[in-house]
Amino acid sequence: MNTNKPKRPILVWVVFLYYVVTIVPAAGGLLLVWQSAPFSTKARMAVESMTTLAWTLLGLTLALQLGGAVALFKLRRIALPLFVGAFGCTILQMTMQHPENTVSGPGTLVPALALTIDLFVCAYAWRLRSRSALT
Repeated sequence: MNTNKPKRPILVWVVFLYYVVTIVPAAGGLLLVWQSAPFSTKARMAVESMTTLAWTLLGLTLALQLGGAVALFKLRRIALPLFVGAFGCTILQMTMQHPENTVSGPGTLVPALALTIDLFVCAYAWRLRSRSALT
């Protein structure tokens, strides 16, 4: 009887560490915002202009990405739907907050890079799931 656990591919580690390194500071930043930490006037105006729906989508996106990263690390099939849900929330959030910059504009490089990474992670999770690497 083979009781060995499947070996995690190195890319699973990379994806997991990427999301942990990006999400934990983002969540910490959200806590600072909710505690009314001092910001510049411009930053405070940006935070105060966010709607409840925007805050909800942001929290949901972070939760789905972190859940997807943990599920992928544990090699679980649920990782793919979690990452796809986070990708959809990110797109919805971007189009709601900055509809004029959705296709092109001065501040689209970082969001475009983040969306590209999220898309590749979704494709990678799909590939692992289709090869039955996820249980």
